[in-house]
Amino acid sequence: MKINKLKVNVLLCLFVLCIILNISTAFASGPIIVSNVTAIQEGNWIVVSYDLSHGGDGEIFVELEFAANGTDFTVVSPKSQRMSGDFNIVAPGEGKKIRWQAAVALFGQYSNSAKVNVKADYRFIGVAGHPGVVLDKKSGFMWPQNALMSKGESSIFDNGYRNWDQAKAWIDGMNSGTKTNYGFTDWSMPSQSQLSTLHYSKDTTNGLPGHPFVNYSSYDYWTVSSSSGYYLSYNPFINKALRRNIVEKYRLWAVRLLSN
Repeated sequence: MKINKLKVNVLLCLFVLCIILNISTAFASGPIIVSNVTAIQEGNWIVVSYDLSHGGDGEIFVELEFAANGTDFTVVSPKSQRMSGDFNIVAPGEGKKIRWQAAVALFGQYSNSAKVNVKADYRFIGVAGHPGVVLDKKSGFMWPQNALMSKGESSIFDNGYRNWDQAKAWIDGMNSGTKTNYGFTDWSMPSQSQLSTLHYSKDTTNGLPGHPFVNYSSYDYWTVSSSSGYYLSYNPFINKALRRNIVEKYRLWAVRLLSN
């Protein structure tokens, strides 16, 4: 396969400050600029080089897109096993590189119109048409922006903590429409591994840089994960899971997959 005429597109992402549900915590903001993009062929590989600058806060998520016809782009990262280098979560800087084994991955989809895009956005973004929902582009999971969804349900003194059965019933209520569901009816109680995608080892006080969640701090959340007959609670700030009696009360949160 020959890709010696690959064209390059440069995407400039200006992410606008958003405030949803009248909550003061907003999504990360500031310009993300991809510049000086080049793509060359090295044997069966395409090597894409670029510079990345950032005028705001929050983690930057980089994707590589490909269009054989030059117009219909498909994301070929971040889950490609034939790619390495600076994609997924990337720090700003010059001389970033993505190596893609395109000759194997594309299966003959070469044409003179072929193009690649280097696309940069914030890791956490809002979901169009669903105020109050946050998409984590790194994991593909959606979360309610309010990480303590049940707080204040029964009274202003209700701290939102529930036992395991109550937490499960709450999420079932989201799917049946008796609880606020943000327009989706396929929420689940998260597993330990799903919650662990929000762990950030560099800061166990503030959590992930630029995250837009509210009421999100170092507390235990119920999970559907179990061990020796007990359900586990998990604290994403300190990456710790504990076996719990289901009558104990902890926080509840919900998750759904982007592909749902």
